[in-house]
Amino acid sequence: MQSLCDSLPKGSKVLVLNAHTGVGYLCLQLAHHYRPGVAGSRDLWMVAQCSMSVSDGETTLREAGATDVLREEPLAAINGLHEGSFDVVIDTMGGRRLYDASRRILHNSGRFITTVGDELGESDYNASLRSLRRAFVRKDKKQISYWRVDADGDSREAVRDTLDKVRDVVDAGALKPRVESVLPMSEARRTFDEREAELEGVVVRVREV
Repeated sequence: MQSLCDSLPKGSKVLVLNAHTGVGYLCLQLAHHYRPGVAGSRDLWMVAQCSMSVSDGETTLREAGATDVLREEPLAAINGLHEGSFDVVIDTMGGRRLYDASRRILHNSGRFITTVGDELGESDYNASLRSLRRAFVRKDKKQISYWRVDADGDSREAVRDTLDKVRDVVDAGALKPRVESVLPMSEARRTFDEREAELEGVVVRVREV
């Protein structure tokens, strides 16, 4: 998000999918931290998508830094947007259908960033230190940049540097996770259960001794 915010011109439009939880929720806050703008202005136009099933979705997302909120399922939300109207799409869900739909709403040199990827194999990507980029077979003349964020290929030093930056943002009070449930230390093992992992926001409470 720091690299993205450093490179986007003022007024750029960014769509964050599944923005009410997990990585998407953190992306909104990081964008607000790195590009706060000034009173009365919109430095970056952050559009957050979340489903209608999230009862407090709109309030939560606007507090996190969203300019607009789309209360529809991902594909329906994307299909309702104008062609070429966005600079960036941040995908935290994955799938080739989401990429194809996002390509339509991205302008000629837009960026598609995914933390998941799609159904193609890992060998189809070209690795770099901080991301995996790949140009799909073009159905149009757009020069879309495809970034796949992947920490697995990073060195320990790179991961440590990233965590240090995240710590600085947390210390500044600009980054707060969306917590779905809190477990006592005695039940910490449950955080590894598949059902708990799906919540994307389980916190273990440690009692001070």
